[in-house]
Amino acid sequence: MFCGVALAGCSAGEPTRPTGVGPAAKLAFIGSQRTAIAGGVITPAVQVAVQDAQGNTVTTATTSISVAIGTNPASGTLSGTTTVAAVNGVATFSNLSLSPAGTGYTLTAAATGLTGTASSSFNITVPITAEHLRLSAGFLEACGVTTGGAAYCWGSNGVGQLGTGTLISNSTTPVAVSGGLSFVSVSPSGLYGDACGVTTSGAAYCWGLNGFGELGNGSVTGSLIPVAVSGGLSFVTVDGGLGFACGVTTAGAAYCWGSNSLGDLGNGDTTDSATPVAVSGGLAFATVNAGAWSTCGVTTGGAAYCWGTGPIGSDTATFRILTPVAVSGGLSFATVSAGPGHVCAVTAGGTAYCWGDSDNGALGTGSTTSALTQVAVSGGLSFATVSAGSDFTCGVTTGGAAYCWGVNADGELGNGDTTKSAAPVAVSGGLSFAAVSAGYKFACGVTTGGAAYCWGDNTFGQLGNGSTSNSRIPVAVSGGLSF
Repeated sequence: MFCGVALAGCSAGEPTRPTGVGPAAKLAFIGSQRTAIAGGVITPAVQVAVQDAQGNTVTTATTSISVAIGTNPASGTLSGTTTVAAVNGVATFSNLSLSPAGTGYTLTAAATGLTGTASSSFNITVPITAEHLRLSAGFLEACGVTTGGAAYCWGSNGVGQLGTGTLISNSTTPVAVSGGLSFVSVSPSGLYGDACGVTTSGAAYCWGLNGFGELGNGSVTGSLIPVAVSGGLSFVTVDGGLGFACGVTTAGAAYCWGSNSLGDLGNGDTTDSATPVAVSGGLAFATVNAGAWSTCGVTTGGAAYCWGTGPIGSDTATFRILTPVAVSGGLSFATVSAGPGHVCAVTAGGTAYCWGDSDNGALGTGSTTSALTQVAVSGGLSFATVSAGSDFTCGVTTGGAAYCWGVNADGELGNGDTTKSAAPVAVSGGLSFAAVSAGYKFACGVTTGGAAYCWGDNTFGQLGNGSTSNSRIPVAVSGGLSF
């Protein structure tokens, strides 16, 4: 029992309850709103207080408290130390992580003899990877999302892919996407000139050319401003391919829409769809990445699957794969990136593998030999993320260093020259990157401090630095925006 300091009859050694505080009766989550990326530590640390019936913290309580997932929108798994003893009446869970990404998770807290409680809802976002980067390089344009959720694009705008509501020819500096929506990520697509993004509420929007229904709004009419993707699905991420787009819902289901003549939508046929259709197989995906003619994804269990036309990581060369097939080798991947002619992926341990065409060294093996199945990128580097571009690849190590390999005619490797390399070469400048996105003849990255840099071809202003001059080294994107 607890003794009040003003009461007589307490024995020596019994804990003293603060005056005015009743006996321990219930638990309560305390602290500010929690956020985390999938697999990352939830911050601020989850804290649960032991309280009396009136909501006062019982500061002498040392109760053992356990937390678990309550609302579980994406069939997630909670990791870390889930049972902690209270100190001064508060249990602090400093190393909890939750995966996969999802919107509307809650936690519950329980302790013997006390009334349990549930936390307010919070979101787990996708890891900062090249394919779901807040700054992404497309075909002739790039887009980014600021830390405040505002979307900006720059480069070519021939069909309205910058989303400004007007057909300006090009923009050599970032221009705001119309509509005032708050985005988590934006992805410009390939040759056909469109872009898609996911808002903070999980809604998908697309804009630009719409010849195959790639805006997902049930029509084939282009739009100069963002239009909502039909179906009312709640997405974690959406990625644009060449005339199509794919996304993962908060429940881990993959959907695609747009061009399907090459099996891009993964639903078992070759019929275009102007609205989202479910990818066949019932797999639970953590992420999908739409390439030029094919799509690859990683399941919540780390297995990689691909579909469409192009490199799928199978030891059989097949023209069209209409439903997801497992990438050979049985490796467990954290992320995957599909380019026009090759695919690269990173294991949970940081090893990068690529497969597909390597005429210009895009597989990073030190040779120009192509491969049907995955081959390890040379150099022994430990990668956090990789991005497959057009005949080249870029990646960021776990230490924040950027490396690129493959074709380099326009300076897309960012190392100061135009000599192609079949092995990773360091991007010049010594910048510490969070992730890098490889596009068509150019690449962009965001530093750990949120600054945007691009390098390579700049014919349409896609480097965003106010000019149309190519750059063989990273140049800062104009405007001082924080991504």
